[in-house]
Amino acid sequence: MKKIFLLKDSREKIFHRIAAFACRNYRQVIGGALILAVLSGFLITRLNLQSDVLNLLPSNAPATGAFVTFLKDFGSADSLFIVLERQSGGEVESFGPFAEVLARRLMGTGEFSEIHGRLDPAAREKIAEEFIPKALLYLSAEDLKEIAAKLEDEAIRQRIRELKKNLHSPLGAFTTQLMAADPLDLMSVFKKYLPVMGSADSQGVLLSPDRKMMLLIAKPKGSAPDVAYDELLLAKVEAAVKAASEEIPKGGAAFADLRIGLGGGYVTALEDSRIIKKELILNFTASLIGVLGLFILAFGWSISFFYALIPLLVSPLFTLGLFSPFLGRLSESAGAFSAIILGLSIDFIILLYSRYLEERNAGQGVPEALGTSLANTGLGVLTAAVTTAASYYALLLSDFRGIKEMGLLTGTGILISMLCSFLLFPALVAWRERRPGKEKRARPVYAFGLEVLGPLALRHPAWTLLLSVAVTLGTAGWALQVKVNNDPKKLRPASYPSLALEERVQEKMGEGQDMIVVLARSRNPEEALELQGRLKNRAEEAIASGLPISRHESLASFIPPLSWSVPVTGSERFFRL
Repeated sequence: MKKIFLLKDSREKIFHRIAAFACRNYRQVIGGALILAVLSGFLITRLNLQSDVLNLLPSNAPATGAFVTFLKDFGSADSLFIVLERQSGGEVESFGPFAEVLARRLMGTGEFSEIHGRLDPAAREKIAEEFIPKALLYLSAEDLKEIAAKLEDEAIRQRIRELKKNLHSPLGAFTTQLMAADPLDLMSVFKKYLPVMGSADSQGVLLSPDRKMMLLIAKPKGSAPDVAYDELLLAKVEAAVKAASEEIPKGGAAFADLRIGLGGGYVTALEDSRIIKKELILNFTASLIGVLGLFILAFGWSISFFYALIPLLVSPLFTLGLFSPFLGRLSESAGAFSAIILGLSIDFIILLYSRYLEERNAGQGVPEALGTSLANTGLGVLTAAVTTAASYYALLLSDFRGIKEMGLLTGTGILISMLCSFLLFPALVAWRERRPGKEKRARPVYAFGLEVLGPLALRHPAWTLLLSVAVTLGTAGWALQVKVNNDPKKLRPASYPSLALEERVQEKMGEGQDMIVVLARSRNPEEALELQGRLKNRAEEAIASGLPISRHESLASFIPPLSWSVPVTGSERFFRL
């Protein structure tokens, strides 16, 4: 028993010394806190706020590893969607010339490697040089037979008659260039190997089946999670739209109600960054107002308001400033940590200040009241802070990067709030209440009726436990009905303009924007092609069985496996040609 009392006395002495240090050196403590707050504010300005789907995936999961491999080997999976519509909802085929000019302007920015139906000139030249002379080698046996049939003497004579008839038609002048480029209509065989979404006009612009939406799909060279790049990219896109509008003025009736929308991963990432900043400020402000409102109800509107305000303000600031050089960016799942810190940290201030007021009302001076307050409640505050921080630090075991960040920031923020309660709070009280001529009047402590509820629960413990069990069992049924929603889109506000646009694109084009990536590993290129061929067949079987797959793209669609090739001994007339 004597050892227990000695241990208790030593703990109380430690908290007394902390309070005495804060009271004696309140200028240094407050000044140091202000300097750290300014430094933390500077470091926070260098912190990027962004949303990346990888933060929402378990880092050790095989699917996540495969996705990272895909991004590393094949580049970003995101695209930029440029949508052309009429505000009146009418057909948009007349926007074709504007879309052509806009695509050319976009490629001229140097930020795009490809726009659907349009390649970079250097890439187009390389394809023409390397692949077109060998195009027949990429066809299946059935396609080769179709090509051979088109090269029969009688088929060629029939095609000549058709061309002559078409040239003498009223539309012949508009098709001359196409007929000269493909007089034998061989492109009709290759066309099915060029997958498109919706339908495409002669310029490669995508049109919805109802002809009321025109779509350009652009492939930027940068990464979507790079918010700085996103801002630069969209600025160049806006400049390209303006230049295209000046080149083809929208004053005519055909362009009177043109509406241009942007969507895709790059726009979503930029919107995420902006909304995270907005939500951080809004959540922090709302939480701060809420907890300070309760503090005012308990202690009244007085200078004591600032005893809670300043520690609550600097605690999240110190936390972000501490980790910003190491994190570099803050994900959307970790953005709510400041509101959690405020809700938990106000308890420390309330406990310490309530006990301080009791000692002051009992006649103690400021240093003595602060020392007694920390000595009697400090251990409870310390225990609460450590146990709560430990529960959040347990999130570091998670495989989700965003969850890890939230656990690290929240756990550390709680400990920093505890230190502010032990040092900054006594320093503020000492600075204010030790001033000469300060009136030492008694302050009532409002307990919200707990002085009645507490003894009532102690007088009727059985009924209290029974009521608690009944409430728990009554709400257990609702708890079992809670379902987990793993759709990342649900983390974003429904009012996102880009999400609404993507849903409209999905509705108009008849397919979703989500995709499944299948990676095939092999020992050599020939084996890789065989794997791609089998995957292509399986995908076609899945579509035929009724699975909701709109389309699929595979290397086997362009380069058929060797097992699909035609033997040299067959089609001798064709190979001579």
